[in-house]
Amino acid sequence: MSVGLDKNDFIACCGSTKFAEQMVADGPFATYEEAVAAANDVWFNKVDVHGWLEAFAAHPQIGQNLSSAAHKSSTSVQWSKGEQSTALATATDSSLQELYEWNSRYKKKFGFVFLICASGRSTPEILAELKRRFPNRPIVEFEIAAQEQMKITELRLQKLFSNIQVSASTQVHSTASDVTKAEEGRVTILGGHLTAPSVTSDPKSSPIPTRVRPPITTHVLDVAHGCPAAGIEVLLEMYNAKQLSPMFGKSDNDKWMVQGSSTTDKDGRSGQLMKIVDDLNPGIYRISFNTGKYNPLGFFPFVSIVFEAELARERVDRIAHEARLTREAEAAMGLHPEDFIQHGSKLTGDHMNPTGYGGSGLNNRHVASDHSSSYGGGATTRYSGGTYTTSAGGHDARKMAIHHKYL
Repeated sequence: MSVGLDKNDFIACCGSTKFAEQMVADGPFATYEEAVAAANDVWFNKVDVHGWLEAFAAHPQIGQNLSSAAHKSSTSVQWSKGEQSTALATATDSSLQELYEWNSRYKKKFGFVFLICASGRSTPEILAELKRRFPNRPIVEFEIAAQEQMKITELRLQKLFSNIQVSASTQVHSTASDVTKAEEGRVTILGGHLTAPSVTSDPKSSPIPTRVRPPITTHVLDVAHGCPAAGIEVLLEMYNAKQLSPMFGKSDNDKWMVQGSSTTDKDGRSGQLMKIVDDLNPGIYRISFNTGKYNPLGFFPFVSIVFEAELARERVDRIAHEARLTREAEAAMGLHPEDFIQHGSKLTGDHMNPTGYGGSGLNNRHVASDHSSSYGGGATTRYSGGTYTTSAGGHDARKMAIHHKYL
């Protein structure tokens, strides 16, 4: 059954007005493949130079604050945030500054923003590609940018079609605004994972757990396609041995006790991986993802993340206390956080470092420990204030972001 999309839908996919109008004229399209074929023909054969530049201008610079950018489509802004999520998750203050400077140099030379299909790409990857393309002649770079725009358009068309449901008798049209609502819903779901539920002031007053979900949850996103990763098998285990922690290079699979297993749903969320309790038993946990089954052509047959959880309430109370001491010390010295933010610095000190974690920073919400480490093959794990984010990439450029939280 044919799918009818309007001008706003196509504007969200490609910022060229002529492209959007021509796609509406050529539609409706029965399948995603038909729409992609038509989009390639329209973009490369029917849209003029002005249309290409209009589409380029609709994109923010990589790393730019998207809320401050002017766009025709709010859906495009939402999608851009998702497409740049890997880049922002792997960025540092210095790499963002370097990226900003190279973006400025690029635009000054070529007259338009540096365009790249950023989905699933880290900041170092994007920066390296920008530097590689910078010496190109303008005519060459213009063609490359047009090809990158087509990659972005195809990715966004896929998002549109994935949100269109057709019943046996009625075709339901999901517009770009519907897609935006769906993606905002997924952001809300992710926020639910990363936000600790409220607890009563007196734990003895209620023998029933105050949580509505287990203390360890996970949410997997396929950032290469900008959608949840559904159908991934997840296994949660806890280390149970006399020694304090597993030893590097030693096989001790018999020491791991299964806590629970599940499969991610259509939103990329796992089911219940352990009992719903108020307090997580402190110890070392391992969460494993059967990525090989999800993507047989990928680089990783499976991905396991090992992490240590301490008593959450004590840690939260300690961090809150340390943050209060920090504010009192700043007030006594006449310091203000914006003074440090303005100069690109961070407040550091022993009083701001939770035991066992390196690095500390102050933002407008809380003091958090922030640790990043990279692994060969394109896997990156990032820890920030109790939240782990892991991105894993295969040789076929499919990547996933895995978010899990313990509290």
